[in-house]
Amino acid sequence: MSRTRLAWRIPLLLLAALGCQKSPEPPPSLPVVQSGPRLLLLVAVDQLAFEYLGRFDPFFEGGLRQLMDQGVLFENANYDHALTATAAGHTAMASGLHPASSGIIGNEWYDRGLRSSLYSFEGREHLRSPQNLNGTGLADWLKELDPRSKAFTASAKDRSAIAMGGHAADAAYWFDKETGAFITGSYYTDRPPEWVEDFNRSRLTDRIFGDPWEPLPLTDEELDQLGIVEIDEGLFPRRFPHSIGNQSVAPGGSFYQGIYASPFVDTHLLEFAEALVDAEQLGQREHLDFLALGLSALDSVGHSFGPHSREAADVVLRLDRNLGRFLEFLDARIGLERVVIALTADHGVLPVPEYTSSLGLPGARMGAEDRVCFQRAGRAIAQRFFLEDWVMSGFYLDREMIEGAGADPEEVEAALARELEGCAIVERVWTRAELMNTRMDEPDRMRRLYRHSFHEERSPDLLVQKIPHAISSGSVLATHGSPYEYDTHVPLFFLVPGVPGGRVAEPVRIVDLAPTLAALVGIPTPERLDGRELTSLLEGTAQQAPFLPAYKEQRR
Repeated sequence: MSRTRLAWRIPLLLLAALGCQKSPEPPPSLPVVQSGPRLLLLVAVDQLAFEYLGRFDPFFEGGLRQLMDQGVLFENANYDHALTATAAGHTAMASGLHPASSGIIGNEWYDRGLRSSLYSFEGREHLRSPQNLNGTGLADWLKELDPRSKAFTASAKDRSAIAMGGHAADAAYWFDKETGAFITGSYYTDRPPEWVEDFNRSRLTDRIFGDPWEPLPLTDEELDQLGIVEIDEGLFPRRFPHSIGNQSVAPGGSFYQGIYASPFVDTHLLEFAEALVDAEQLGQREHLDFLALGLSALDSVGHSFGPHSREAADVVLRLDRNLGRFLEFLDARIGLERVVIALTADHGVLPVPEYTSSLGLPGARMGAEDRVCFQRAGRAIAQRFFLEDWVMSGFYLDREMIEGAGADPEEVEAALARELEGCAIVERVWTRAELMNTRMDEPDRMRRLYRHSFHEERSPDLLVQKIPHAISSGSVLATHGSPYEYDTHVPLFFLVPGVPGGRVAEPVRIVDLAPTLAALVGIPTPERLDGRELTSLLEGTAQQAPFLPAYKEQRR
């Protein structure tokens, strides 16, 4: 479907620029929202690869059906960084920044100063906080424009919730696998509000204690249509029904961990989101509010069972239905004509290598020979340069020790890269020196992706690119984290009142999401973003979307 430029795009940018001025405290005469959107909703589905849409399209009947039919789907939306992990993905979508800019290069990294591993959203003063985030995001931009706006996030994962909330979110909530409660951190509040405590006291998850996880009914023909395959898991295959948790006579830690690794954590999250909307009156006041939800079940289930499993299919089908009910709830409370929605994923997923190999396609899992090859590469370098204690952790080299041994760190890392590239599972090794000398707008795609994942202070000295369709870990059946399309290509939907649904084939990046949402409602953005706004690709006119220019006029 061809796309035309929106007639209101130029005045939109002008009004956004005019809206940049604000006083430290909102004056009594601060304009309020009398018409137009009241809520920005960002939904992130962890591990929802784009290929799921094609396989599941005939089976959607809820929220994903509504997005497919009424929303604008960018069919060629990719992450423009190489290390596709949860924290990096959620940060990129909500901030418009690549990991190289935001500093959130992965779920964790090695801190050279501390000489220990550091969690992505671990803080010095607060156990969990956005302290390590260099830059701002949608919640920050909105709160700067109108401090009386509200911004909340919620997810099963703390890193997903914190990443999407930036620095200024009123609160980020996540699921506690030990207690089954939704909690937040001291960065946001010393004590959760009463409505959160009331919700947790209701113990809604406990209502399914003692019930197995049974899949939604599907015929053999439907299973075949969905591409469901049974992987040979040896003598002890895991098949439905699944127990939720271990043997116990009352709900406890193992039960709640079982909830976390099942589709029911998404069900519970959306119940929490409804309580949040009601308690905080999101979208029901005369100010624009922001809500971001991270649906995490597909990631935990996908890792354990793979993307072509009956289990993963069950998660996607239930998510579709639960999301549909949540949108109906928002329609009843706010009216969907006053909600602007974006949905995407933080990364895709690699099909199980053993499955792709059985089809005669590429597929590899790191084995003993590969690990020995890595070890021999390190031994060869140590012997060649007379090095001892020259590695801090993984591929973080101790540059001071190397220099003390009379060697050049750049020469050592280059030599190690060449040795590692002799290992069968390695496609390419990117060194610190070459990435430091690579521009952010590098035209070579693979080099650019690795540059966008490289942070001078936080990244290792070598980034190892595995061959396509290879998995390093033996602890999971399927995973992600590569620069290949199965990990970078994800859905990107916008559902904007008054803008007709359709599909856009032009390549875009997930860092374009946040500036696009901001542009749609006239929120000024920082000058230096890696993403660009996509309003010119959203088909419509001022007549088709009448609230947009009028709303931005109010926000001046």
